[in-house]
Amino acid sequence: MKIPRLLNSIQLKITGWLNQLWSSGEFHLIGRWIFFGFLIGLVGGFGAWLFRLLLELSQNLFTEAWLHRLAPSTASLPGTIHILWGRPWWWLIPLIPALGGLISGVLVFWIAPEAEGHGTDAVIDSFHRGRGLIRARVPLVKTLASAAVIGSGGSAGREGPIAQIGAGFGSLLGRWLKVSIQDRRLMVLAGAAAGISAIFQAPLGAALFVTEVLYRNHELETEALIPAIIASLTSFSLYIRLVGQEQLFVIPQLHFHAAEELVVYAGLGLACALMGSVYVRCFYGLRDRFFKPLPLPAWLKPALGGLLLGLLVLFLPQVWGGGYNVMQQAMSRSLTAHLMLLLVVGKILATSFTISSGGSGGVFAPSLFIGAMLGGGLGASLQGWLPPSWMPDPTALVVVGMGGFFAGVAKVPIASIILVAEMTGGYGLLIPMMLVSAIAVLFNHRVSLYERQAASTIDSPAHQGDFIADLLEGLTIADTKALRTKPVTVLFNTPLAEILDKFSGKEQHLLPMVTKQNVVKGVIAFEDLRELLLEGEWAPKLILAVDIAKFPFPFVTPEQNLHQAITEFARFDSEELPVLDAQDHRLLGMLTKREVFFTYEQKLETHKARGKQAGRRGRFV
Repeated sequence: MKIPRLLNSIQLKITGWLNQLWSSGEFHLIGRWIFFGFLIGLVGGFGAWLFRLLLELSQNLFTEAWLHRLAPSTASLPGTIHILWGRPWWWLIPLIPALGGLISGVLVFWIAPEAEGHGTDAVIDSFHRGRGLIRARVPLVKTLASAAVIGSGGSAGREGPIAQIGAGFGSLLGRWLKVSIQDRRLMVLAGAAAGISAIFQAPLGAALFVTEVLYRNHELETEALIPAIIASLTSFSLYIRLVGQEQLFVIPQLHFHAAEELVVYAGLGLACALMGSVYVRCFYGLRDRFFKPLPLPAWLKPALGGLLLGLLVLFLPQVWGGGYNVMQQAMSRSLTAHLMLLLVVGKILATSFTISSGGSGGVFAPSLFIGAMLGGGLGASLQGWLPPSWMPDPTALVVVGMGGFFAGVAKVPIASIILVAEMTGGYGLLIPMMLVSAIAVLFNHRVSLYERQAASTIDSPAHQGDFIADLLEGLTIADTKALRTKPVTVLFNTPLAEILDKFSGKEQHLLPMVTKQNVVKGVIAFEDLRELLLEGEWAPKLILAVDIAKFPFPFVTPEQNLHQAITEFARFDSEELPVLDAQDHRLLGMLTKREVFFTYEQKLETHKARGKQAGRRGRFV
């Protein structure tokens, strides 16, 4: 009991110190985000290091101790079917990923169901719809479950788990400091960027990824860019200090040479768009039409997915695990065209079995694998069919295929280009990668691997208030019907009985008192008349409009926007406001709250309709 009390005491002291620092006047906005970005980056880098150690432990247990003893040929892929089946215990191989799936299912569905599947979608959902809230247990569960799945050969990547680990700390820090919901959302993104930056040693790509992956229609969450960059740089620096700097893939110096090569790259872009659509539809189709309807407990389904993967591994050993070594072999031109094209289909099925069943892991590495095999297979197939000057380097096609394919399925063309360039050092291939990514995104705009993405900022609950304010500020009172109707008015000497008659049967609850030149000098509210009538002693012929009119009074002008009008409504607790000429205060009309909301809804529907139409045409919204 003493340890929890001690930890709680330490947490309270740290929280109190951070809150004091947060609220100090000297600790302004810039300093705050530098501090929080640095703190989140430290945790992200350290978390990535721990996740790496846990993955190595899991891989040593499942792969080294079991798989390579049962099937030594898998130690240096590619393996062959007859060698695998020639081993006496080959039938035990499918049980390895099944066991990893079982461990993942028990951890996830018994402790933290939101850790199911690929974690990046959970981070996206937390930003848009979850107010930046992630339960503290989720990162731990996600870490253990993903290590079990990936280590046991599951076709899953590391970006989802590590993104959720960093995002979870960002959310926790935001709750500790009681920051605004918007700031907590930014902390979540900074945490995700920190984790991805460290594990892939790609700081710029990670920062761009978390700002771009939120939206399907090519928008960026620019407000999160600076916090994400600070957190990414910090986590990257700490991580390479702990494990050393290393490049994930080793390739020769490659450059774009001739315009003729763009023809082949354009074909690769179309292939990425086509197979990307197949990949996403298969991924979610198996989840919705096969795994979900199965009459099995949810915690048992990842084990079934692992078993199906294990059976597939007997025929295609290369789909085991993340497949980084197989991608490197493709870059080294060690794989045949036939095998690489076969692995495109195999990896789509392997990833769907692993994650669509509820297993825990990311989709970044499998997407890179599919793109690499697609680029390599296309390049090897075209050898000898086209003039040499038209053919890009086969390794270049593998690298460009990685970036282009992920850009198309994830809707992150900018981040995908930078991530792959940082991971491979292939900066000389930026031009073809830009072309392939653009084609893959434009021709595959209907589906996305991240189903929790918002179409645009308009559709994100995180920006609903901002969008309403922006839209109201873009509409003036002249855009409403307030100036098209003639309001009921009274003169100075209008008696009370006539004033009551003017209110009778009218929807207008505020009467402007005007001169013969229609200049407003005061207003009479129906609520004020009600109080007068309740007093009981009044002379309808002796009380005139000038006796009960209010002055000064609230009003608006046609040039003011609807946001300013809403402010005036709230300030004076009124349902109506007179619209006056700004120069001489002549009455031009009456503005009601109902008219403001009606005009806003009309404009919103028009805007959404245009956005949907542009989205159907594949245009930028």
